Amino acid sequence: MLEIFPLISDKIIAIEVDGKIEKIDVDRLIKIIDDKLKHHSQLNIFVEMKNFSGIALDALIEELKFALSHFKKFGKKAIVSDKAWIEKAVVISDKLFPSIEVQSFAPEEREKAIEWLAE
Repeated sequence: MLEIFPLISDKIIAIEVDGKIEKIDVDRLIKIIDDKLKHHSQLNIFVEMKNFSGIALDALIEELKFALSHFKKFGKKAIVSDKAWIEKAVVISDKLFPSIEVQSFAPEEREKAIEWLAE
C-alpha cells in the first residue's frame, strides 16, 4: 500500500510504503504526479519504506512504463529505510536513471532526507 502525504514543498511527492504495492496504488500515484507536473517542470520524490512486502507484477509494469517516459521530470529521490538491500537498489536505479540523484537514508535521518530534497 502507498500512502501519499504532504511535505514542506509542493515540488516533493512524499510516499510511505507499507505492505504490498498494488496497481491501484501506482495508478493513484501517477495521477497525483501528473497533476503536480501541470504546475512544476520537475519534482523530487521522498519514499519512506516501512514494511515493504513486494509489488504486484501489473503495478511494477505500470510504474516502469511511467518512470521510463517521465524520468527527466524528476530531479532527486530520497529513500528512507532500514533495509540493507535498498542500498543495492539505489545503485541499480543510478544505472537505469542517471539523470535522477538518488540517495538512501536510515530512518533516523528522515529529516536530513527531506532537507536534501528541498535544496
